Amino acid sequence: VCGSGPAVLPGILLPTGGSSEEEEEAQYAGLELDLCRILAAAIFNGQQLTTDDDDDDKGSTTRPSRYRMVPLSYAARWQTLQNRDVDVLFRATYNMERDVYEPSAQQGFEFSFPYYIDGIAFGGVPEHVDCAVALDFNSTTDDGVVCQDTKVCVIEGTTHEEVMARLLPEEVIVRVREDLDGFPNQCNVMASESASINSEAVKLLGYTGPYKISEQRFSREPISAVTRQGDPRWSDFVEWIIQGLIFAEEEDITQSQSFRFDSTTIFGGNDTHPHPTLEKMFEHANEVRGNYGEVYNVNVESFLQRSGMNLLNKGDSPIIYSFPLGDTSIEGPQIEVASPTVKAIKARGYLSCGVSLRKGFAEFDDITHKWNGFDVELCRAIAAALFDGVDHVRYTDMPAVQRFQELEDGLVDVLARLTTHTLARDVKEPTIGQGLSFSSPYFHGKFCHGALISHLDHD
Repeated sequence: VCGSGPAVLPGILLPTGGSSEEEEEAQYAGLELDLCRILAAAIFNGQQLTTDDDDDDKGSTTRPSRYRMVPLSYAARWQTLQNRDVDVLFRATYNMERDVYEPSAQQGFEFSFPYYIDGIAFGGVPEHVDCAVALDFNSTTDDGVVCQDTKVCVIEGTTHEEVMARLLPEEVIVRVREDLDGFPNQCNVMASESASINSEAVKLLGYTGPYKISEQRFSREPISAVTRQGDPRWSDFVEWIIQGLIFAEEEDITQSQSFRFDSTTIFGGNDTHPHPTLEKMFEHANEVRGNYGEVYNVNVESFLQRSGMNLLNKGDSPIIYSFPLGDTSIEGPQIEVASPTVKAIKARGYLSCGVSLRKGFAEFDDITHKWNGFDVELCRAIAAALFDGVDHVRYTDMPAVQRFQELEDGLVDVLARLTTHTLARDVKEPTIGQGLSFSSPYFHGKFCHGALISHLDHD
């Protein structure tokens, strides 16, 4: 069962007018419906609909789809996911607040690699969009447009509201419940992700007047699939299905060539833990609509050209970027209480950091008896964050063959050494028999990549 935002967005999730309660594809179309179908196909051995014989010999009947798409209000989505009414939530911005402690649910959530990166734009009556972009709400333009009449609709309870509250005067903001609410009667400008307020969506409202979306973006919105904490294997499954679609585009594995995917037993599929339907999870996922590029082209490309950070990275473009923080004034649970690792670190009085001697990344000076390097600085930053600005940290040179076992045994709290984030290590690292938790990559090299690594329990 997949949850998404309100179903009004062309290309993303759009009502088609269908009335079938059994076949969800008769009701909706779009990028997120396809992602839901893709997850179902990966789980159910490629099946999306099944046919059984009726017990009363009246013939065969079609059972309900293997997936359901549930449009959710922005206000209700976190509680709905927490209450297990949906298994995965689409169209949510990945930020620190929601990752650690989303206030309405009073817990954090697990976010996949973003499947789309957008940003807050202004869309609406062109002259008033220009006023909003210029942050001018007082003057009169040469064309006689009174910028003082500019009103900006923004969805309450979202990251958009937080950004607009910092950017705009309070008297300009009109808070609404969903995308496109209030336009054009209560407001002449909307502030939302460009995909949400695209021209096709506005046409569905019946609005036929002049309309434009600003070129400027006032935030970065990494849009991810979200799952509950406490089930890391399911979160990993969602993550790697999305990664598999991107991998397929990189390798030019199209929908018709899905058979090129190798089988995998990483989620089972062997004698001791049989899940044979998952052996071809990537193949079945790709069979639904093809690779990431094909999914995007079918649903979105016609009105929102793929560009910028949504283009495939081929190793020759920037890839390091930060995720938004969200509302950092939210008071979450004390980390010493919520995290047994942090409790142990505080008790011993220092962070134990595993590194690997490597020029520029971790070097030890025999004369000064001090460590320095990129990885060392990352450890110092973590320690300083834990110990009120004091970098209480001890370093251990960690050979490659021992690094994961020593992390698992608690001899170090975190690995800060060049270690590539892979499917196997994320789900079930073979030397320790379980997965590990990886940070976003902090370094991309020709032969290796770097990420901070901690225990599987997402502590």
